[in-house]
Amino acid sequence: MPNSILRRSAPAALFALAAAAHAQNGWTFTSLHPKGAAHSAAFSIDGRRVVGTVNLGGTIHAAVWDLDTGDYIDLNPPQATSSSAYKIQGDTILGDAAYPGVTKAGLWTSPSPASFISLHPKGYSNSEGYGLSGNVQTGWAIAGEEISHAGFWTGSADSWVDLHPGGGGISAATCADGDYQYGYTQQEGFPMFASVWHGAADTYQPLQPGQFGSSAILAAASGQQVGWVSGAMGTHAAIWRGTVDSFIDLTPSATEAQAYGTDGTNQVGYMLDPGYQALFWSGTPESVINLHALMPQGYGGFSLAYQVQSTDNEVWVVGNAYNQNLFRQEAVVWHHAGCYADFTGDGSLDLFDFLAFVNFFNAADPKADCDHNGTHDLFDFLCFVNAFNAGC
Repeated sequence: MPNSILRRSAPAALFALAAAAHAQNGWTFTSLHPKGAAHSAAFSIDGRRVVGTVNLGGTIHAAVWDLDTGDYIDLNPPQATSSSAYKIQGDTILGDAAYPGVTKAGLWTSPSPASFISLHPKGYSNSEGYGLSGNVQTGWAIAGEEISHAGFWTGSADSWVDLHPGGGGISAATCADGDYQYGYTQQEGFPMFASVWHGAADTYQPLQPGQFGSSAILAAASGQQVGWVSGAMGTHAAIWRGTVDSFIDLTPSATEAQAYGTDGTNQVGYMLDPGYQALFWSGTPESVINLHALMPQGYGGFSLAYQVQSTDNEVWVVGNAYNQNLFRQEAVVWHHAGCYADFTGDGSLDLFDFLAFVNFFNAADPKADCDHNGTHDLFDFLCFVNAFNAGC
């Protein structure tokens, strides 16, 4: 039934139990894999929703999960032979759908297959949507002799702006942040370079660090971009902040890795060698956490992390992992609850956490609204004291 909504439900209590079934070093691991699917993958998270794909009978369908219930909805549009969902923001989901002879970038305006709107621009043979920021969608479209052109939309097929800088070769816009679009270009006769645009093809600028031979940007948020650089020492996960000089090598050792997602504070990706293993960073090489090592028994082979969502007290990471017992790839979530009372972030609770809380409270910072009622008052102090006494 490819043209109907397919739900796989689980009682909320059972889903919560599954989420807590494996915890290590403060991290919990949950499989979102739905009953009846051959394989599944998770690519993006926003709030309590996750999007990705499920393999149903050998056909890939876009999907959205509700983390509170464990339910998922099959988003495959009517008449589409297959589909993928890569990004979610509120009710808007970006991806693509395949029809006989053409793949079309498109938007779902709600968690329903019938809400799919094609973004496929006229004059191109295929298109894919990959990045979502506000009312801007980024991706690429195939022009001429199967040449990929970077570009972006603002909600309709007619809004397409081709960002390809010319000079032959290929380009792709993988993400957007504010008024800027990011991705990569590979002009004829040159390696692939991380790239930035400011709304038009003639604004193209490479962000290629000089000590590396090639690079690409794969995600951006809050002024930060992540991706990879490659050179004599292999492929390294990378961070930029809009300029070549801002580049940070997240894996300066011999470890090969790529960074695939950022929320502006934390980054996720995966190790390339030895084996694909999901990784988490907080802006420096020293902050790396191997999420692959935190999976329960029965999972191994490979794991991939694609996007991270952080709040003051929680971190969510979505990706894929291989279930060795059932021989399948599964959509998964890693979750870290953090410790609210540790305001200094030094891993211990002491007087300095009280002082830090008072400073945040006096500044009316949302982090000090401990009871989340929208105001700063005595009850926030009592809430903080309770959290402090409960420990971490």
